[in-house]
Amino acid sequence: MRDMTTPVLLGDFKIDPVTQVLIRTTDNQSVKLSRSESLIICMLAKQPNVAVSRDALLEDCWTGKVVTNSSLTVAIKHIRSAFSELGADDVIVTEPKKGYLIRLSSVEELKLEENNKSNASEKPPANDPTDSHTGHATPVSPSKTIITKAAVLSHLTQASKRYLVTALTFTLTIITLSQMALFVESTQIDHHRVLYDGQVMPPAVIDAIKATPDPKSKFIAYPLGGICDDYQLIVIDNKAGFIDITSQIEQGNCRG
Repeated sequence: MRDMTTPVLLGDFKIDPVTQVLIRTTDNQSVKLSRSESLIICMLAKQPNVAVSRDALLEDCWTGKVVTNSSLTVAIKHIRSAFSELGADDVIVTEPKKGYLIRLSSVEELKLEENNKSNASEKPPANDPTDSHTGHATPVSPSKTIITKAAVLSHLTQASKRYLVTALTFTLTIITLSQMALFVESTQIDHHRVLYDGQVMPPAVIDAIKATPDPKSKFIAYPLGGICDDYQLIVIDNKAGFIDITSQIEQGNCRG
């Protein structure tokens, strides 16, 4: 893994793994995260747009602790909420059967690349650019500077257009699923459609879904984590809206 003491820049955001704060650099608005959540962002930022497996995240972001898949699921939800609070709703993406990734647009990738180059250039140069005979710095050709700026501007313009098209395409989906970003997989149980996190649901949750008489109902099965791996079960009714039927699940009591 990368150095976990250096702040990581992600487009308009910065995560400081030492203070465990996610910051929007445009106005310095921030959200406090846990250590594990900060490490997850740092690990995903190492290779933007490349999925990192759940097992790798559990192993590297909870060092020395025994945790379950539910712990990672809850941590990812908190990270998504933090980005959403700072105005970004689709940064953390779930790749079914693969894991999670940080999605960066072309513009954000360019910013990240420039920041990485800037950090690398902080080391003293090997050769002194001054003229050894005159003691004056060798001037840089103005034409080279103009060409470089034009190339960057052209890249930013093209990237902005691609990003705008993508954003418009997914706007309705983001609005509809902004509160259900965690539930990226769906299954059928007795003709009921169930949105869930891809993990095996306990028999008690499945029985509660089967006990619902309306075959057109949709469900959200959400793992709350903890010692018992309890679940919250929500029915999406076209007329009544969201109905919490968690009390109908016979989850037992293992908290003593």
